[in-house]
Amino acid sequence: MASLIRYDRWLLHASKRAEYWHSRLEDVRREQALAAQRAEHARHGADLQRAAWSQRALAQQERQRVTKLNQLRARGVKREAAARKADKRLRDARWMGHVEALHDEVSEIAI
Repeated sequence: MASLIRYDRWLLHASKRAEYWHSRLEDVRREQALAAQRAEHARHGADLQRAAWSQRALAQQERQRVTKLNQLRARGVKREAAARKADKRLRDARWMGHVEALHDEVSEIAI
């Protein structure tokens, strides 16, 4: 009977040991899964950060392109305005010449 009690205690102790190792194994697996999840989260965060910086760079390049385009348009508009102003001066000078000729002609008739 004593050997049966000892055997029973040994089985109880062995089952507790097995339960402890199973729980430790489960803890290790949980910690590994958590570490893998954290690593994946960090990788995803780094990917998002790279994408954000890339998007900022593209936006900056687009702003620079639009600024250059606007500057070129403004230069063209200024050139056109200067050409129109020169044409107006020329037309005004011709008109004044015509008006002076008419005045001279009228003043000759009146004399």
